[in-house]
Amino acid sequence: MKRSAAAALVLGLLLACAPAAAAQGCAMCRASVEAAGAKQAKVFDAAVLVLLLPTVSIFAGIVFFALRYRFRSGGDDQSPPSVEELLPFYYPSEDSPRPGPLP
Repeated sequence: MKRSAAAALVLGLLLACAPAAAAQGCAMCRASVEAAGAKQAKVFDAAVLVLLLPTVSIFAGIVFFALRYRFRSGGDDQSPPSVEELLPFYYPSEDSPRPGPLP
């Protein structure tokens, strides 16, 4: 439970820093959107989302299949690993060693 709380804290901190990172944009794009009207700015926002969807879908598909098939060996017809096998740090087994105190 402590690991998931630490992971949530790190994720929250990263997301808090995201607006500064997302504010960096192409100067020409920003200038052209500011010069255009509000309707063109909305069209530009939609175009960015349209270009983002295939990229994220391809990336998510590659990650999904990499995680799904990383335990398979040789081409055996095995069932895909469970979530507990894919994420052992979230679902530690009873006999897994527990981290001790820091020195």
